[in-house]
Amino acid sequence: MDVDADIRVLRCIRRDLEERNMNVLDSIGFYLRLVRPMHLLHVEPSKQYADLLVKEGGRNPEALRQIVSRIDGLLSPDPVSGK
Repeated sequence: MDVDADIRVLRCIRRDLEERNMNVLDSIGFYLRLVRPMHLLHVEPSKQYADLLVKEGGRNPEALRQIVSRIDGLLSPDPVSGK
């Protein structure tokens, strides 16, 4: 999933408030101290190796069709070998 940074931070804050019983300031601090640096260190550089980047946070019908098609292909037996 490739989601804009502003959407990512808002999702993190909402999750922290609803699921982790954090307040807004703690959530922002957690995001700035840990989540954002880890995203920049691990996620951003790995995008260049992705076969598919799903834009719009999963609300992308064409990308979803491609994913389903790929999974179907992996699960379907090979017509030549039968495996």
